Amino acid sequence: MALNNDTPIALGFVRKPRGLSGELVVGLYQPNSEVFRAGLSVVIKTKKDFLHTKIEYVKKTGHRLIVKFEHINDCKTAEAYAGAEIVCRFDLLPKKRPNEFYVFNLVGLKVVDFSGEVFGEVLDVLNLPANDVLVLNTKDGEVMIPFIKQIVKSVSIEEKVIVVNNIRDFIL
Repeated sequence: MALNNDTPIALGFVRKPRGLSGELVVGLYQPNSEVFRAGLSVVIKTKKDFLHTKIEYVKKTGHRLIVKFEHINDCKTAEAYAGAEIVCRFDLLPKKRPNEFYVFNLVGLKVVDFSGEVFGEVLDVLNLPANDVLVLNTKDGEVMIPFIKQIVKSVSIEEKVIVVNNIRDFIL
């Protein structure tokens, strides 16, 4: 998928309202993401409507993310956004450092070994406690491989390929 500056990127969703001041409990599609920050312009999309807004502040409490958005200042307004999706423009995302990727950058990439043999295509990236895991669609079904430097040798978004080592250990 070719991304331009206006491409909407789904960041997460509203779980439920919290408190009386319009705060919302938010679930992120990339749980360890640093994307949610004060001042970020986003769109909150419900099935019936959408709201262009900015993040006023973010609080992390345990495993929960509490977010206060502009224009949502009371519990009743906040309730209307339960279940809504939160998106922002591609050009507003923080730039990644070398060897860091957004999930949407990896989904659809071909996974090959050093000889160029294609093993499959990335369907998803799971964020697990030990490390991220690539979910591949292969000719034999779905296979999961750890997204670690011992296995993943290189990633080229431009060439749309991930080069891996020792993948036969994961494919039976």
